[in-house]
Amino acid sequence: ELTAGEQRRDFVYVDDVVAAFLTLLDNRSSLSHPTAQVEVGTGTGESLRSAVQLLHELCASETRLHFGALPYREGELMASHADTAALRSFGWRPRVALREGLERTVAAERSRMAFAEPHARDRVAE
Repeated sequence: ELTAGEQRRDFVYVDDVVAAFLTLLDNRSSLSHPTAQVEVGTGTGESLRSAVQLLHELCASETRLHFGALPYREGELMASHADTAALRSFGWRPRVALREGLERTVAAERSRMAFAEPHARDRVAE
């Protein structure tokens, strides 16, 4: 059971976050202050519903998703995305779209699980 999933979030892939940090380090002398706050994200919001549905598809899950079965929490933040103007002024931009990022994440997790399973069986046999 899920909410309607209309909340919007700024999903950013880890490689893009690392690239953003490196860009900031390379351009730290251009920042307004040594401890200037710079937001990292894609600058756009994607609905939680569409992200969950995409992940559901990529995992070939058979779980039934009941969107709208739960109410939103009191004070639910309905939209959140980063202001990427500072990063973009240094030439940075996100390069990994949500679908590609989730595909990479699912593949990495499947690989991790496949690697871990034989080793777990070996420990049990000992």
